[in-house]
Amino acid sequence: MTDNDSSTSDDPSITAALLDVQDGDVTLVANGALFRVHSPSACAGRHCWVHDPTPSPMTSWPIRWRGDKGTAERICSHNVGHPDVDDVAYHAMFGRDVSVHGCDGCCEDEGSSAGPAGAPD
Repeated sequence: MTDNDSSTSDDPSITAALLDVQDGDVTLVANGALFRVHSPSACAGRHCWVHDPTPSPMTSWPIRWRGDKGTAERICSHNVGHPDVDDVAYHAMFGRDVSVHGCDGCCEDEGSSAGPAGAPD
């Protein structure tokens, strides 16, 4: 490999990331890209914000990944993050409530189960 050759790398993390992109194992979100989220078989039979989002007006909103919380949010037109209903349901299976958020009422208007300020319906 020469100094000007960017087609190969000795860095294993870069090579792994390139392989993920080549294999299509990438989920794009408003603030970047997530690699190796999970396979479609892992969420088969239920709604999933990555592979089979619950149909709602919020589904068309961009998704922001919250690495600090490990959750996905839908971003309304006011740039407020509302927990994705499928991500809320997933976390609830493990006893985690990730629905609390600084709500401006958009998700309540759209029929989200997250509700305003995270109050469950």
